[in-house]
Amino acid sequence: MNILQMFNLVAFFNDREQSARFPDESYIKAINSAIIKVVEDRLDNIKSPKKYSFESVQRVRDELYTLVPPTLTIVPVGDTIPYPADYNYFLKLECTIDGETHYSKPTSYGESGTLSENPFKAPSAVKTYFDQNVNGFYVYRGGTSFTAGLLDYIKHPDAVSVGNESNQIVAGASVLTIGTTYIVYEDAVHNGVSYVMGDTFVAVSVILTSGIVILNSLMVSCDLPKKIHEEVCRVASAIMNGSVSDFEKTMALKIDNKE
Repeated sequence: MNILQMFNLVAFFNDREQSARFPDESYIKAINSAIIKVVEDRLDNIKSPKKYSFESVQRVRDELYTLVPPTLTIVPVGDTIPYPADYNYFLKLECTIDGETHYSKPTSYGESGTLSENPFKAPSAVKTYFDQNVNGFYVYRGGTSFTAGLLDYIKHPDAVSVGNESNQIVAGASVLTIGTTYIVYEDAVHNGVSYVMGDTFVAVSVILTSGIVILNSLMVSCDLPKKIHEEVCRVASAIMNGSVSDFEKTMALKIDNKE
């Protein structure tokens, strides 16, 4: 689903005709909050432990695979591998030292100080360890030339957006650009064809007969796999209904998400 289709589904779960009215900003904030909640639940549910996690259950990996970039090669700064700008959750680190690449093991702050004293664990060119600080992954190593870190990680999900109110294009005789793709914000008619919220079309004339559209390039949709978009929408609706103390509906949506 694109963001306006998710927007519309959240409104459906809210029972828009019978419930409190929310501005667009509330929908977007709720969807973004729901995305974070859903992702964090699958990555590391330490606050409410469950029997699943990203590393242990294939279904969870399938639900978050779009957040795993290809292995990123990073040039170290001294002995530190800087974080990528979109870094969220660690998966794996390998280090290239003296031309050879080997897996790097995590260590703790307490253990790192004594690693070199243990002949079985002492860092070397082929046996490296890392811990983390504000700058990135600090690597304890041997060898001479540390040239690369190969990092696998989970990135932050994109923050969804429908643009600003000023980006909305209202029906008119000369408001569209031929060849440009638009997304429908409010049911629209263009060139004799009717479109509903979330539909996209390429303008074949400058006339928008009715409705409201936005440049498709201004939309930022959810980058999670489609299979969990509905769950995100249900969580977003629960967040919104909780904000107006609609206890029964909020609880029903939370129960639906557990099934």
